[in-house]
Amino acid sequence: MQKKLYTFKIIALLVVVFGLYYLYISRVSRGGQYASRTFSGLTMGTFYRVEIVGHDLSRAEISATKAKVDMVLLGVNDAMSTYIPESDISRFNALDSVEAFDVSESLSYVAEAALVVSRASDGAFDPTVGPLVNLWGFGSEDVEDEIPTQAQIDEVRKNVGYQYLSIPKPGTLQKAIPGLQLDLGAVAKGAGVDMVLYLLNDSGYSNVLVEVGGEIAVSGHNKRGKNWKISIETPKMDAGIGEGRYAILSLEKGAVATSGDYRNYKEEGDRHYSHVLDPRTGWPVSNGVASVTVVAKDCMTADALATALMVLGPEKGLNFMITQEGADAMIVVRNDTGEYRDYWTAGFSRYVFQN
Repeated sequence: MQKKLYTFKIIALLVVVFGLYYLYISRVSRGGQYASRTFSGLTMGTFYRVEIVGHDLSRAEISATKAKVDMVLLGVNDAMSTYIPESDISRFNALDSVEAFDVSESLSYVAEAALVVSRASDGAFDPTVGPLVNLWGFGSEDVEDEIPTQAQIDEVRKNVGYQYLSIPKPGTLQKAIPGLQLDLGAVAKGAGVDMVLYLLNDSGYSNVLVEVGGEIAVSGHNKRGKNWKISIETPKMDAGIGEGRYAILSLEKGAVATSGDYRNYKEEGDRHYSHVLDPRTGWPVSNGVASVTVVAKDCMTADALATALMVLGPEKGLNFMITQEGADAMIVVRNDTGEYRDYWTAGFSRYVFQN
């Protein structure tokens, strides 16, 4: 049975919690060396949270800053959401033409960043995989809750392939085949995180944490003058938000993104089908990877790399990460008895916080 209902309940709960929390935007935390201000809201079907340290901001200043953050995230959603028919990406997807198409420069920038990871991973990450995601019932289209046949997968794959997408110049996208569809769901949240962090740093706030739906970027220090501490969930099937902590990371500057198989999936008999698809086969990954956490310079890259590593698996994934300068990863594999084993890149240990 597909687990969409569970996902919708999670989102509904988040809407209630963060809707109430919106009224509580001027929290002051003086348990350490510095004042801390936190505000939050909803975006891209999930929540966001911002913490600014070292500035004793008034309610008016917090409200003004939050309004700027909301505008940035609204711009990302309006450009990159496949759930909005009038978005740039939806209009591009509806285009039955191979001519260059004008879009926002932010959309073409994110698409180019996605293509960089696609080329490097030989298609393990592919931003044109959307039609396959929809076929499996994990996307924006409402489809039958059935496992697709190989014939259906083969037919859809004719219109999938990152090599068919190009960016002739900033602010444009172009298809090589009319049926190509672009889906930046795997990097849009990370892009939003990066844009908000840049906005806040550019506004003079150097100690900042930004989170959108679990994807995080930080700069500077927390309210105790220490590195930011980021908790990584245990990838337990159907676990609640924040249930179980697998590791804690310590980070002064950079981004963390995690991808996993433990919330969005479907089952048929004793078969478990992850929402993470291998674009090269059209089938959900079945390599035992339960979650991947990537630390990188920016959250958009961390987002894309985490998805690629879910597809590549531990051995190929670690070899691939050797080529990714400035990025490290932890790949968690779950065996048939539910036990975990993790695989780290050489540099990942420097981020792991030891109590």
